Amino acid sequence: MNLIEIREEGVTLQVISEWGPWSPCKQCINNRGIKTSRGYCRLKRSINSTMIERNDSVIVHFFRESPILPCKSILLQDEFPTISRILRYLPEFILKEPCKKCPLVKKRKKSEKFRYAKRYVLAQGAHLTVVCPESNTASQVVWKKDKLTLKKGTGQSFRKSDTEIRVMVDTFSTLYLIGILRRCVSCRSRGELGSCKDPFTMNSTQIALEKGVEAVPCVSGWCGKIIESQNLNNEYGTATQRLCFQRGPDDTEERCAYTVWNYRKVYMCLCYGDLCNGVMRISVINRFLITIAICLIRWLV
Repeated sequence: MNLIEIREEGVTLQVISEWGPWSPCKQCINNRGIKTSRGYCRLKRSINSTMIERNDSVIVHFFRESPILPCKSILLQDEFPTISRILRYLPEFILKEPCKKCPLVKKRKKSEKFRYAKRYVLAQGAHLTVVCPESNTASQVVWKKDKLTLKKGTGQSFRKSDTEIRVMVDTFSTLYLIGILRRCVSCRSRGELGSCKDPFTMNSTQIALEKGVEAVPCVSGWCGKIIESQNLNNEYGTATQRLCFQRGPDDTEERCAYTVWNYRKVYMCLCYGDLCNGVMRISVINRFLITIAICLIRWLV
């Protein structure tokens, strides 16, 4: 059944847009935003009053019961498939207007460090992709590490001993973290010829090639170095061990100090970072302390 037959029955059809309610004010900048309203495609009918009185056809009966129909109506598709094929793919419209009534943004309390918090347990060498919540294609997303702003389309590495790209932000403001677990050197040796000796000068590439030395993932991020006391007079030399600690000091301060480890007096250093090695050699420290003592004695005398 075509439109001519419907018109002959006294029924006139009209395609209109039925506008929905306005959305809340969004994308606000300086208390000015945009509100939207969607226009839904509808088929509206009007019937000649004189034809209703003397005509009781199927067409008039159908449209009398359905004054307005969606363009994608299944009922319209079943009864009038020709009309449905014409209307089914008509687009819906979105009207945008500027607005000033932006919703109030809830201020975070000083005790709240983050609005969102989510924890992940990652395997060694895992990658992580992070998308800013509540953002869309029109949002201006800025990623920062400490005070450094990460630029879009560029990758960076924050490890002095590793030049590989570990952090990257793409053009869609998605953050990629590559190999995010911190690592610590794991080794133990004695004497000046040992591979674990102090000072330790190997980078990540040399560590992978050196036998007996490993770069192991460290969840806590706290690396340590333990040097046995030189007073043991071991014929093989002073033992040096590097490892990952399960937790750092309570005050989260890097330090070096004499302590007891496995019933032995040792010199222990703790540092926080990937493959960190910010520890002075014990002999250098001793010479530095002796020099200070001599200067103080001369000054007092």
